Amino acid sequence: MKILVIRETNPFATSNASNNRFLSLAEGLAENGARVDLIIIQGYSTKFEKLLFHESKAKNGLDLLFLSPVYIYPSLARKIINKFLFRNYIYVINKIIRLIKNIKYDYIWIEPGNLTTRIGITLKLKKKDIFIFQERSEFSWIGLSSKQWQHTRYLKKFMPQVDAMAVMTITLLNYYKNYLSEKARILHLPMTVDFARFDNIPYEKIHTKTYIAYCGTMNNEKDGVDILVKSFVKIMDKHPEIHLYIAGSLLPESDYQVQKLIIMENNAGNRITYLGSLTKEEIPPFLFSAKVLAMARPNSKQAEGGFPTKLGEYLATGNPVCVTLTGEIGDYLIDNVSAFIAEPDSVDSFANALDRALTFREASKIGENGRNVALKHFNKEIQSANLFNFLSQSNS
Repeated sequence: MKILVIRETNPFATSNASNNRFLSLAEGLAENGARVDLIIIQGYSTKFEKLLFHESKAKNGLDLLFLSPVYIYPSLARKIINKFLFRNYIYVINKIIRLIKNIKYDYIWIEPGNLTTRIGITLKLKKKDIFIFQERSEFSWIGLSSKQWQHTRYLKKFMPQVDAMAVMTITLLNYYKNYLSEKARILHLPMTVDFARFDNIPYEKIHTKTYIAYCGTMNNEKDGVDILVKSFVKIMDKHPEIHLYIAGSLLPESDYQVQKLIIMENNAGNRITYLGSLTKEEIPPFLFSAKVLAMARPNSKQAEGGFPTKLGEYLATGNPVCVTLTGEIGDYLIDNVSAFIAEPDSVDSFANALDRALTFREASKIGENGRNVALKHFNKEIQSANLFNFLSQSNS
């Protein structure tokens, strides 16, 4: 099987939920015998990225091709060059079509994005015999609330051209199938975890304190970091030896400032530490060395459709996990059996979950049960094999 992936940015350059999800599936397909070629439309966003990828090459079973192999940063220069030169639409389309003519691809995998959506629509018009695949892990309107015309074009013009689709949750499956053509096939493909990243990690006390760990964005509305901070404040006097370590970019800045104000008002500055962003290599030992892993995601339409990919990494460590009951989490995890589950949007409930995780004598057993759930349902090897078989059948 030959697959051409069209993306706007390099998934190896930044560790985030979207890139990790993509890489787990694309690398898994390559491990199952597929040829996966990756076209990256934009240029390098950092000097470090240019240093690592100064020429197109293979990485982890994927063949990379940069259409714009130049360093286009800072952001102002990047926008100008993208608009008037390297993201010239005709240039991009013609280069991709030449590649498709030379290599008979079984699928063109279009990653979500404004430019990639346009490319997908045009490719299908010019090459009606191609098969388009797309994977989605959230609702299509997320990030497009102020760009309704882009969202309408995606649903009305792009989605009917998709031949095969994979989605992370049943909620998303029921949503997207309304916009696919009758002949299109759709697969429920749960969140994926690369367990190899969490195997054979020697325990090392990377921080001198015993800590609860959170890793992700500082977004209060999406990830409930303010609820996590308030919950920790409620239990910190009962557990004077425990600290809260928060890893991730300090953005959105406004949300981060709200959290800092909560910390200051409760004199918790010596117990709560922000570590900033961690590299992909630093995340596993940080999570593995924690006493408890926490995620206080609130209820929202976004949470209803998606599934927190970071939860999979939490479970993969085998450490006790505290999480809120949002979306389809309850389809996999059971309170006091495989995780410590709290009601969403409740500081008291999440504080109780943290307290239980810290005091329950069998907490380590619950952590191990959570890892077994992830091995059964979220294993990269199992899910990528399911995707490989699905694509093989869809194009037969």
